[in-house]
Amino acid sequence: MNQLALPAAALFFFLHLLCETIATFIKYNFSSLGRHMLGISLANIFGISSRGFVALYGIIISIVIEKNISSIQVYVYVYFAVLLLGAGFSLVLANIKITDSFMGGISHNELPLLKQLKMAFGTNNSKCAIPVRGITAILLGIQFVSVVIAYGLCFSLPHSRLLIISFVPLVSMLGTLIAILWVEPRLARMIDADNATGYAAAREFLRARAISFFFCAVSLLALPLLTPEIGA
Repeated sequence: MNQLALPAAALFFFLHLLCETIATFIKYNFSSLGRHMLGISLANIFGISSRGFVALYGIIISIVIEKNISSIQVYVYVYFAVLLLGAGFSLVLANIKITDSFMGGISHNELPLLKQLKMAFGTNNSKCAIPVRGITAILLGIQFVSVVIAYGLCFSLPHSRLLIISFVPLVSMLGTLIAILWVEPRLARMIDADNATGYAAAREFLRARAISFFFCAVSLLALPLLTPEIGA
C-alpha cells in the first residue's frame, strides 16, 4: 500500500490543476455567452473541488515524506510529468470554446451525443487585446505549484519542514495578487465592454497558466541539485 501513496498524491494534485483550469475555462467562456453569474457559479464548484484535492495531496505527500516512502528524485520526476500534463491540458482548453449550442441543452437534442458535443464546442482562435506574457504569465500559476516545490524541499531539509511549509501561503498570495489585482481586472474591463471578448480572455489566461506550469516543471528538475543530501 505504501507504494501507492506517491501515485495517489500525484493524482490528487493533477485533479487540483484540472479543476482550477476548468474553472477558468468556464468562467470566461460563459462570459462570452452573456451568462456571467452562471459561469461564476459553475466555476466555484470546480474551485472548491480543487481545494479538496490539494488538501488530500498535502495529507498523503506528508505521509510519503515522514515515512521515507519515496526519494526526492522520484518525487521530482513524477511531478515534472504531472505539471507537464497540467500545462498540456491548459493549452488544449485554451484552444476550445463553448458555443451557443451548449446553452440549448445537449440532453434535449435528438442528434447523436458525439455530434451534439461537436456542435457545443468549437475552436477558439480569438486574439486578446490584453496580453499576459513574461513574468506575469510565470507568476500566474505559481500559487498552484508552490506547494509541490515546498514539499520537494522537505525531503532533504527535514529540520526545516515547518519553516518551508509556512512560506507556501506567502508565495501563493503573490500569485493570487497578480491574478486578482492585475490580470483579472483588466480582462474583466475588456469583457464588460464587449462580452464576445470572453473567448479571447479565456485563451490568453489559459495559455499564460500553461507557461507557468511548464516553467515550474522545469524548475522542479533542479531541486535535487539544490538540496544538501542529494548534492553532496
